[in-house]
Amino acid sequence: EVRLRIFRADDERAAVVRARVVWQRPDEGGGLAMGVEFFDLLPEMQRMLGDLALWDVHQGEESLQVVLHGDFTEITDFDPLRQRLAGNVEFDLSSVRYLNSSGVRNWIAFLRLLKEVDYSFVRCSVAFTSQAGMVPAVVGKGHIDSFLAPYHCDECDRSEERLLQTAALTTPAPVIPPRFRCGQCGGELAFDDVAERYFAFLEHGPQK
Repeated sequence: EVRLRIFRADDERAAVVRARVVWQRPDEGGGLAMGVEFFDLLPEMQRMLGDLALWDVHQGEESLQVVLHGDFTEITDFDPLRQRLAGNVEFDLSSVRYLNSSGVRNWIAFLRLLKEVDYSFVRCSVAFTSQAGMVPAVVGKGHIDSFLAPYHCDECDRSEERLLQTAALTTPAPVIPPRFRCGQCGGELAFDDVAERYFAFLEHGPQK
């Protein structure tokens, strides 16, 4: 059993919680990665942990940089983030792993409240890009500038994600996925989704 103090450098709040280590392994940096199970979290503490773990906000040269992490679910509350946004905002969604239907609704409601904010999306994860193709409102009035696309190497049975620039794909439909070589064996990578479905967000205009 461990006691964790969870905080961010740009946030005065800290959450102190009890947890149990359920797995551990060496990480690539020579340290130790752990998975923990929390004990008896009250709803208020769940929301606080979500706030602390879900985003980082930094002021860039031309816009406010917001990096989002983890899962968008029914317990995700974006309102504390909304209160920190103004002007031009760039959302980095590369670390968003999963969105369920409730999380998508929460996200869409959040975007609709950003009436005085101009925003765009970069490095969108495969999970977010897939949702953008099915539900245009997850992009709101913004636009996706770059996104990750899934590829697979049949030669060495290895999956990779490649960053694509939206501006380079503005060709008449259907979009043909760019071709890449495997970073391990040099074989040709196959696009690992249905292109018409995955690139569907390119045909959607800004949502009101």
